[in-house]
Amino acid sequence: IRKEINETARQLAYSYHNIGTTYNKLKEYELARKNHEQALHLRESDKDISLTDIASSHVWIGNDLLALGDPYMEMAKEHFEKSLEIRENILGKTHPEVAWTLISLSKWYEKKGDISTAIDYAERAYRIRIAKFARTHNYVKQNKALIEKLKEELND
Repeated sequence: IRKEINETARQLAYSYHNIGTTYNKLKEYELARKNHEQALHLRESDKDISLTDIASSHVWIGNDLLALGDPYMEMAKEHFEKSLEIRENILGKTHPEVAWTLISLSKWYEKKGDISTAIDYAERAYRIRIAKFARTHNYVKQNKALIEKLKEELND
């Protein structure tokens, strides 16, 4: 519908982003990636778009690639690092959106078998979240559970 009524690139990008996120949740990672890449392309072509939206596209593409596994792992990391760079530069190192990217990097390192580094990233994210949200907040609880799981993996 947005295409038919000549919506702005920003609105089309949101649609592609949401479709990609839905495909990701359905574990249709290649379709998710294609839609997230289309959202990124539209966002990068719009001079008025927020850089944080571009960072969001990068982290989602990275998550899609991470789920696809080899041979996409290094590409996933590049997208996570780009997202982290943008978010830290625009929002600061303690913004909750930075924590999202740190969690993705933690999962990347976990998948690569570097559990110590995965814990480091998860703990950085936890420090951000615990400073911004209550201990009972779902993000804080999920983050804490991730750290506990990683520490168990490290001790096994």
